[in-house]
Amino acid sequence: MTKSIKDRLQNVGLSLLFALLFVTLRRNLLIRDFYLQNFGDYSFNIYITVKLLTLVVLSGLFIINLYSFSLFRGLRQLIYSVIFMLMLAIVSLALVVSVNDSLPITLLYRPQLQGIILFLSILVMGLLFLKLVLVRKPVNVNLPMARIPFLFIGIILLIIVGQLWFSSEPRLVEELEFALLYLLLFSNLLGYFLNYLMEGSKIRGNILLALIVVSFTFIFKQSDPFASDYEGVLEAVFNVITLVILLDAFYKELFTSYLYEVEELNYQRDLYTENLKEVVEESTMELKKANETLESEIAAARRLQQSLLPMKEMVFPGASFITDNFPCERLSGDFFDIYQIDEDKVGMYILDVSGHGINAALMNIYIYNYIRSSSPLIKQLRGDKPHENLRYLYDEFNKMNFPDHMHVVIFIASYNMKTGKLTYSSGGLNVNPILVRQSGEIVDLQVDSGFPICKMADFFTPEYFSDTIQLYKGDRIFFYTDGLLDEKQGLSLGIDDLKILLLETLDEPLYVLDRALSRKIEPLKQSLADDISYFVMEAR
Repeated sequence: MTKSIKDRLQNVGLSLLFALLFVTLRRNLLIRDFYLQNFGDYSFNIYITVKLLTLVVLSGLFIINLYSFSLFRGLRQLIYSVIFMLMLAIVSLALVVSVNDSLPITLLYRPQLQGIILFLSILVMGLLFLKLVLVRKPVNVNLPMARIPFLFIGIILLIIVGQLWFSSEPRLVEELEFALLYLLLFSNLLGYFLNYLMEGSKIRGNILLALIVVSFTFIFKQSDPFASDYEGVLEAVFNVITLVILLDAFYKELFTSYLYEVEELNYQRDLYTENLKEVVEESTMELKKANETLESEIAAARRLQQSLLPMKEMVFPGASFITDNFPCERLSGDFFDIYQIDEDKVGMYILDVSGHGINAALMNIYIYNYIRSSSPLIKQLRGDKPHENLRYLYDEFNKMNFPDHMHVVIFIASYNMKTGKLTYSSGGLNVNPILVRQSGEIVDLQVDSGFPICKMADFFTPEYFSDTIQLYKGDRIFFYTDGLLDEKQGLSLGIDDLKILLLETLDEPLYVLDRALSRKIEPLKQSLADDISYFVMEAR
């Protein structure tokens, strides 16, 4: 017999000893008399308190398994979620039975409630057995979380119909139900015992412990199963201890799964690093040549990206702009564009892609091509309905095979030079443009933060909103990304400093403001921690 089998048998023995402790305490007259003498008057309150604690622990088990299902989409977690939902119903009904004896709170009679509890107990044992027999390997369930409430509602309706059907012949049905319950309980005990010996899963070991404790409390408790006397309190205490141990196992399993994924990533990283060292040692010249090619391609990509940025200064009939971009690497994760929609409107946007380098630059080009698309729908949306443009971009983004971790935050606007109205919408940009009125009033544009453009369409459908503000001649709006105010940059530039600078240069040409910002950024240009981008629009 291997050491692992011996350890598991010892754990099973400890579970039996724990269950036998219940029998010992139940039959020990000295402890019973001590309890009755000191706590007998409060027995009902103690019983209710322990049952409420049981509900709390079961709620934790239900939430953990439902959360695990939302992450890993495993059939096992879904079945456990249903089991703990049913157990919550069982404990709640048991509380109703106990309280109903002293203070009627429901029109249901005790036999009806007991029949429902018995039926739910059979379902719990049946699901445990099905899980043991049918779900031995990880099985994924492609079921959106939005449909889970409908699944639970359907299960509840089936339970109600099943209970009404089974209760049509009470005497015969009750005998059959008890026989079926004993059969399922014995089958689960044997099955989980053998399964635990073979595989050693902590979850299965703790389920076996729970089954052993339930068996002992069910068999050896001879008084009313819902009584709040000494035996009732003792049973409730042992059950809640068992559930707490089970909760700990599920909790640790959840975070162990995270750790396993991290370890697997670390292993792959180490393996890649080792292989890379071998390649470097064996093919130094080839790597050097490949590096030169890569440098040339990055330089070409940088030229392409920079060519897509708007000109440094742009003048339209009703608005003028000045722009600048300072990438922390050769390729920037920030991007912005200014373009004429028609003779009356000019469009603009500024965005920040997660990360830096080639991936971020390619994402910039994708957004650029999307916004500049000649599609009639997109041309219409970018003029009058920026929020619809973002919603359509979100849908199109999710159709692409981009990495799941990549996302874009964006602020998009269109300015009607004829009416002076700026219509804008945010897709999660975490800094608000700053409006400086010609009078000296400073206004942070009130923007619904929106939702980033990311790969979440399977789980969430965001709503975007547009706002409109009236601009007058001489008003300026400063659009920028969060890198400008990032403390890690070492610029010593806060939001208040930026607003003071905007006020000080309000009566000066736009290039004066641009030069003032450049003088702060240029000395630190080679050591930037994040990309910096901005542009200023002045209404004419």
